[in-house]
Amino acid sequence: MRKTIEEKKTIWYLCDGEKEDCKKTHCYKNTKENPCRHTKDISHAVNFRKETRGGHEIYREAGCD
Repeated sequence: MRKTIEEKKTIWYLCDGEKEDCKKTHCYKNTKENPCRHTKDISHAVNFRKETRGGHEIYREAGCD
C-alpha cells in the first residue's frame, strides 16, 4: 500500500539560518519575537554534515561518530 501525500511525514531540522531563498520572515537571526528555527532542507541543518562516500553525497549527524 502506497502512502498518500497526507500520510507522508515531514522531517524538520534545526536551521543554520543561512538559506538565502528562505521565504520565512521571522528567522531567529533577525528577530526574537516568535522566531523560526527549523528547516526541511538538510543542507542547512545545524547538526548534519555532508560527506562523500563511494561517489555519493550523504548527510551524517554531527557528533555521532
